Amino acid sequence: MSAKYPDTFYSRGPSTTNKIALTFDDGPDGLYTSQILDVLKAHKVPSTFFLIGSKVETHAREVQRIVAEGHVIANHTWSHPDLRKIDSAQLAAEFEQTEKALEKVTGLKTALMRPPYGGINDGVIENLRDLNYKVINWSADSMDWRDRNVDSILINTLPDVRNGGILLFHSGPGDSAATVAALPELIETLKMQGYEFVTVDKLLNLKPYR
Repeated sequence: MSAKYPDTFYSRGPSTTNKIALTFDDGPDGLYTSQILDVLKAHKVPSTFFLIGSKVETHAREVQRIVAEGHVIANHTWSHPDLRKIDSAQLAAEFEQTEKALEKVTGLKTALMRPPYGGINDGVIENLRDLNYKVINWSADSMDWRDRNVDSILINTLPDVRNGGILLFHSGPGDSAATVAALPELIETLKMQGYEFVTVDKLLNLKPYR
């Protein structure tokens, strides 16, 4: 997909850079989002949060903290549908509703999005391109939604990290305690390997907001 839609679809940054990006899907929530932010702050690591619109108003304080602490917010739809299974009008509504919620809470209009489940096809990408979104997938998947223990998260992630990598984690729903617990070791290991953490927009040289 990156070759077919080079200006719209991204799953990694340039292999010539030691920069990588941590990303977190499915927040905000009232527990794990703030714990993840605490870890990122302690380790001075910027990240990108792909947020679900229906949760934004309830957890506005967490969303505002994400922005205030130098992280980037992006659109992860209103209700987390598989975009391949809804029509173009429903797809547009998912993103427009979320964009309005995020703008109300932060004053920012997002330009980056991630499809739930990584679910894409040509029609989805073309619809998102028409909405002026950049589609951000990933190159290393922690599988932390399935394997809720520290060792598995590290084993799933670390071997797949390469220059320009985009790493996928979750800040909910459900129990993300293992993700929080795994992050310090993961961050320090990757720093020792010479990687530099940046937000997705900086990795890909994109504008995060409109």
